[in-house]
Amino acid sequence: MFEPIRETAPAADRTSGCIEAAVCRLAGEKQLTPREGEVLYWLFQGHRYEDIATVLGVVPRTAKFHAANLLRKLELDSRNDLARLLAQEGGPT
Repeated sequence: MFEPIRETAPAADRTSGCIEAAVCRLAGEKQLTPREGEVLYWLFQGHRYEDIATVLGVVPRTAKFHAANLLRKLELDSRNDLARLLAQEGGPT
């Protein structure tokens, strides 16, 4: 699932793997699509929709659409809830 991310992510944006592991686990548990998993990865990194759209080669509205779907599947209401989830998963705060 993360080959496109590895190909497009600058080395400085890569973490020790905790975010990737959290995304993989959540993607499997919540049946996220591969694209939703990619968007989740970038949201966990703290990126804006505009930045995510650029990396993924889509328009910001599409990135927001995927984010809304994954938030719904994760039963979260906001990006703040997503940040709390990452902290619970053992990721950077």
